[in-house]
Amino acid sequence: MVGESFGREGELQRLLRKEQDLVNRNANPGTDAVFNALPFLRFLPLQSSRNFAEVMRTHQEVLDKLDSLLVRSLVYLRCLQEKV
Repeated sequence: MVGESFGREGELQRLLRKEQDLVNRNANPGTDAVFNALPFLRFLPLQSSRNFAEVMRTHQEVLDKLDSLLVRSLVYLRCLQEKV
Protein backbone atom coordinates (compact mmCIF):
# COMPACT_ATOMS: atom_id res chain seq x y z
CA MET A 1 0.00 0.00 0.00
CA VAL A 2 2.99 2.29 0.47
CA GLY A 3 3.58 4.33 -2.65
CA GLU A 4 0.51 2.93 -4.39
CA SER A 5 -2.10 5.31 -5.74
CA PHE A 6 -5.70 4.18 -5.82
CA GLY A 7 -6.91 7.06 -7.97
CA ARG A 8 -9.82 9.37 -7.36
CA GLU A 9 -12.39 7.08 -8.88
CA GLY A 10 -11.23 3.73 -7.53
CA GLU A 11 -13.39 1.19 -5.73
CA LEU A 12 -12.04 2.17 -2.31
CA GLN A 13 -12.81 5.87 -2.84
CA ARG A 14 -16.32 5.04 -4.04
CA LEU A 15 -16.96 2.97 -0.91
CA LEU A 16 -15.52 5.64 1.40
CA ARG A 17 -17.67 8.36 -0.19
CA LYS A 18 -20.75 6.13 0.08
CA GLU A 19 -20.03 5.37 3.74
CA GLN A 20 -19.45 9.05 4.54
CA ASP A 21 -22.69 10.03 2.80
CA LEU A 22 -24.69 7.35 4.65
CA VAL A 23 -23.24 8.30 8.01
CA ASN A 24 -23.91 11.99 7.40
CA ARG A 25 -27.52 11.29 6.40
CA ASN A 26 -28.16 8.96 9.32
CA ALA A 27 -26.19 10.72 12.06
CA ASN A 28 -28.84 11.72 14.54
CA PRO A 29 -28.27 11.90 18.31
CA GLY A 30 -31.88 10.90 19.00
CA THR A 31 -31.78 7.79 16.83
CA ASP A 32 -28.39 6.88 18.22
CA ALA A 33 -29.66 7.15 21.80
CA VAL A 34 -32.71 4.99 21.01
CA PHE A 35 -30.61 2.28 19.30
CA ASN A 36 -28.15 2.27 22.21
CA ALA A 37 -30.93 2.00 24.79
CA LEU A 38 -32.98 -0.55 22.83
CA PRO A 39 -30.58 -2.40 20.52
CA PHE A 40 -33.21 -4.94 19.40
CA LEU A 41 -34.87 -2.14 17.39
CA ARG A 42 -32.05 -2.47 14.84
CA PHE A 43 -33.60 -5.75 13.71
CA LEU A 44 -37.20 -4.58 13.28
CA PRO A 45 -38.49 -3.59 9.82
CA LEU A 46 -38.24 0.16 10.44
CA GLN A 47 -36.79 2.69 8.00
CA SER A 48 -34.14 3.79 10.48
CA SER A 49 -33.23 0.13 11.07
CA ARG A 50 -32.78 -0.41 7.34
CA ASN A 51 -30.62 2.73 7.15
CA PHE A 52 -28.50 1.48 10.03
CA ALA A 53 -28.11 -1.92 8.34
CA GLU A 54 -27.02 -0.24 5.09
CA VAL A 55 -24.37 1.76 6.97
CA MET A 56 -23.10 -1.43 8.61
CA ARG A 57 -23.01 -3.32 5.27
CA THR A 58 -21.11 -0.49 3.60
CA HIS A 59 -18.67 -0.29 6.51
CA GLN A 60 -18.03 -4.02 6.20
CA GLU A 61 -17.38 -3.58 2.46
CA VAL A 62 -14.80 -0.88 3.27
CA LEU A 63 -13.12 -3.17 5.81
CA ASP A 64 -13.09 -6.06 3.33
CA LYS A 65 -11.56 -3.87 0.62
CA LEU A 66 -8.88 -2.57 3.00
CA ASP A 67 -8.15 -6.13 4.10
CA SER A 68 -7.72 -7.30 0.52
CA LEU A 69 -5.40 -4.36 -0.23
CA LEU A 70 -3.34 -5.14 2.85
CA VAL A 71 -3.05 -8.83 1.95
CA ARG A 72 -2.04 -7.93 -1.59
CA SER A 73 0.61 -5.54 -0.29
CA LEU A 74 1.96 -8.12 2.13
CA VAL A 75 2.22 -10.70 -0.65
CA TYR A 76 4.06 -8.17 -2.80
CA LEU A 77 6.49 -7.36 0.02
CA ARG A 78 7.10 -11.04 0.67
CA CYS A 79 7.92 -11.57 -3.01
CA LEU A 80 10.38 -8.66 -2.88
CA GLN A 81 12.09 -10.16 0.17
CA GLU A 82 12.43 -13.51 -1.53
CA LYS A 83 14.20 -11.91 -4.50
CA VAL A 84 16.85 -10.36 -2.24
